[in-house]
Amino acid sequence: MILIIVRFKKNDKFREIFKIHQNTIICLYQGGFYPKRGIENILKAFNALRQENKAVVFMGSGPLENLIVNESNQNNIFFLKEVDQKNLLKYTFSADFGLCLTQNESLNHQYSLPNKLFEYIMARIPVIVSNLYEMKKLVVENGIGVISENDTTVSLLKAIKKSDALDLPKIKKNLEVAAQKYRWETQAKILLDVYRNL
Repeated sequence: MILIIVRFKKNDKFREIFKIHQNTIICLYQGGFYPKRGIENILKAFNALRQENKAVVFMGSGPLENLIVNESNQNNIFFLKEVDQKNLLKYTFSADFGLCLTQNESLNHQYSLPNKLFEYIMARIPVIVSNLYEMKKLVVENGIGVISENDTTVSLLKAIKKSDALDLPKIKKNLEVAAQKYRWETQAKILLDVYRNL
């Protein structure tokens, strides 16, 4: 597998757009708003966290967009229409955590590694992911986030609470290593080696 990631710089776009307080932790779901991606659980979890310093930004489009828009509020659930792909990571960099919560519905899901997961890594933001084989393996081996043990709102809330206890300086170092590992310059060497050995 060849993984390609590009580089942008840290910024505060979400705080500026939505007037989110500096002390509020911003979690990001970016990509398609489709069933079985954990969107309903994310909405329920952040509705339960309205009194906490936690916010979620949904950035993208898809069949569940109306649900997200209807649930969005001026407190801690926000919606941003999908942005151009070339500018996507400029926004990703302004989150504190990335959410990738594909549900355990098939073998394909068990072995999936969504693009958003690597976009979060390149943005050097810790991740909260599903307990699916490949995603869990990547997060645990690189030491870059938290696993939500099952596809429930309660499990997600526990994972979010667990994220409060992360050693962020250590996680940031791990993310830097992971970002270098998965960047194009590194992956290009792997690709060339594959071609040489054909």
